[in-house]
Amino acid sequence: RASRDTMEPKTLIRTDLRVDAIATSGSLVAAGASQLTGRLWSGAVLVSNANGDVASASTTAGVSALACVADGVFVSGDDAGTLTMWSASSGRDDVAVALDRGAAVSRAHDACISSICVVADKSRFVTAGADARVRVWDAERAASRGGEALISAPDACAVNAAAAHPTDANLFATAGDDGAARVWDLRVGAKRWVRERAGPDVRGGVGRAYALAWADARLGEALAVGYESGAIAVLETQETLSLATRGVVEAHADAVRGLAWGGPTVLCLASCGDDGAVATHAGELPVTKKQTPHGDAYARCVAFWENPNDGTGSRLVSGGWDGDVHVIDV
Repeated sequence: RASRDTMEPKTLIRTDLRVDAIATSGSLVAAGASQLTGRLWSGAVLVSNANGDVASASTTAGVSALACVADGVFVSGDDAGTLTMWSASSGRDDVAVALDRGAAVSRAHDACISSICVVADKSRFVTAGADARVRVWDAERAASRGGEALISAPDACAVNAAAAHPTDANLFATAGDDGAARVWDLRVGAKRWVRERAGPDVRGGVGRAYALAWADARLGEALAVGYESGAIAVLETQETLSLATRGVVEAHADAVRGLAWGGPTVLCLASCGDDGAVATHAGELPVTKKQTPHGDAYARCVAFWENPNDGTGSRLVSGGWDGDVHVIDV
């Protein structure tokens, strides 16, 4: 079921670039963006506090992936396959928001870095790329001096999404152009996935998988997979990672591009897609609430912001190709 209840968005960041990735850390929201000028891509990382004060830094390639690896520390991935570390702070030296570029790893992938996820204890992060590679990095070492990946493993196809298990730092999942969801276990070296789900009830006719999100035990340890068709498959992961299908939600009229499970105060799944809609889904037979804060532009990323410093609790953040990052009460 779907409704068009208004969720009253507030614009936090506004840029002339296309926003493709967002991440949150305490009172800060970071966005990765890109633009095409002639034949050349360029991009930026932007950081805002809850008051809408913004700091930004330009990049030589479009920023396609972003994650928070520690308090105020972000890692970005770009269209050229480069990883870059960033340090952000709010209220330092009378500057509302500060953003500093850190260590970088060029050619971390041989193609666009499509997704970054951070394992539960924040000791490592995982990058997934259009080069059909999955790589695992030591977070502390990468933040200080870049370095080599701890593990580099082939996937079956271009990888579009990665998501970490919410409590087990050894588990993460990937999904990509073949539509299959795969779970990897770092205890066995992560040289190959240990579980795969690609049955017809999951991916028949739904095309590529573009988004992943893994919920914790409060929501049944479910893995949500967003597809090119606009469908979201919800897979069970409690029983020895069997990846049995819990249900399929026909969520969007075009490709699903972002997914996020709510944090401690919000028990729901959020999604966004190329139909421009930002949606929340709650309940076993989910009630879906939608709006289009980015107008006719693609909505490309969503995240829950658990600690905005204005004391209002959990908020939903969305980014789109109109260049805006919006904050939505849920």
